[in-house]
Amino acid sequence: MRVIVRKFNPKTDSGIIYSSYPKGVYYGSHPPISIKHDYKAKQCWFVAFYEQMKHQLSDSLVTIACVDGDENTILGYSIVTEKSLEFIYVKEMFRNQGIATLLLKNQPIEEYKNVTKVGADILRRKGIKHGTESTT
Repeated sequence: MRVIVRKFNPKTDSGIIYSSYPKGVYYGSHPPISIKHDYKAKQCWFVAFYEQMKHQLSDSLVTIACVDGDENTILGYSIVTEKSLEFIYVKEMFRNQGIATLLLKNQPIEEYKNVTKVGADILRRKGIKHGTESTT
């Protein structure tokens, strides 16, 4: 199977992003979100995140990794604004195969925001800092 990278098509690609991005940030971000045991706060967080996401997707570079010859089979995606990696996702079955590296190839990323602990460790080893860390 050959993996290719293509541009985001809102009509066909939004479903996977709207499904995985909020949950990935809420449950997997590092540092963790600290409202997990308060149902009302959690509900408010998701509503606010979906609203933010609508604007963010239109203002970001969203890159899709898919199967060559079947562009509807999405394996992962990245969301980059200016020089910040907002989020990257690869389906579990396809992780550790270089897809995230392919998605970020030639991207001028200087910081990251919403990634898992494993993702944060990998990005730090590459010299990329969390968006809240001081650059001095």
